[in-house]
Amino acid sequence: MTAPTLLWLRRDLRLGDHPALTAAVERGGPVIPVFIHDDSVADLGAAPKWRMGEALRVFGAALSYVLMMISHIVLRRREPDMPRPYRTPGGVVTTGFALVIGVFAVIATFLVDYVAAFWCLGVFALFMLYFAVYSRHKLVGNSPDEEFAMLAKAESELK
Repeated sequence: MTAPTLLWLRRDLRLGDHPALTAAVERGGPVIPVFIHDDSVADLGAAPKWRMGEALRVFGAALSYVLMMISHIVLRRREPDMPRPYRTPGGVVTTGFALVIGVFAVIATFLVDYVAAFWCLGVFALFMLYFAVYSRHKLVGNSPDEEFAMLAKAESELK
């Protein structure tokens, strides 16, 4: 068995055009990637900034996905008999599986660019604080389902 190769990813996590990674894979055996954040390469230009932006977008999407899965599970547990226009195939089991994948995606974002992930987490925490303190008390509309139910009720009363 070939000894493992330690691969130092210094500047970023690009894999498609990484000669050292290609050589390590061609050598055979396990490749152990190690990323060490180095402040001396922080001012490299547009590419790392673009990757940070991508990490922010991925983190935001993954976090939203996790929250949707949690919401679905909570709703299915609290209101199991509530009429729904759509039922998730597999129910809570498939949602739980999707939740696990989403949690791994959120964690992976911290491995790729922890600065971007913490910035996104901070912004998300500020928005959640705003909602908890102010916005949830000022909701003015109903959900689309509630609106359609009210319209259907009003139409049935007219007949």
